Amino acid sequence: TTQITAYDDYTFFEKEERSILAVGTQWFFSEDFNIENTQQFTIPFPNVVANEQIRVRTRGVTNSVVASSMDVVVNNEPLYSINYPPINPSSLTKARALERTGTLLNSASSIDVSITYNNNGNHSANAFLDFIEVIGKKNLKRLKIKMMNHFI
Repeated sequence: TTQITAYDDYTFFEKEERSILAVGTQWFFSEDFNIENTQQFTIPFPNVVANEQIRVRTRGVTNSVVASSMDVVVNNEPLYSINYPPINPSSLTKARALERTGTLLNSASSIDVSITYNNNGNHSANAFLDFIEVIGKKNLKRLKIKMMNHFI
């Protein structure tokens, strides 16, 4: 017989707080990256298998008329940049959403994600986070149930 001691798990961190185009089809975190261009998130990921790879996927949106980017740092390790092409102001496209996935070794029971938006000098640009997803192996824990005797 094979003993199973670990399993694949995921955490999906998302807030449906703001519709940037006021059409209601897609919602994002309410805080934009316009004033505070760096935002930090701590995502619980308990019972992680030490020194195993995790995958971190982020999706953001911007409405900049110049090229811009989001730099994603996970557990103080630069993971990747999401590079957004500019939006043509005369087109029907008013915002551009992109996502990216990266992997890194992890032993922490919480994942610290720092995202910095670079507007390339376009102060009218806005950027919003859609979601952060973490996928990785966790230790399978045996559940202990304490039974109590009940007397009538």
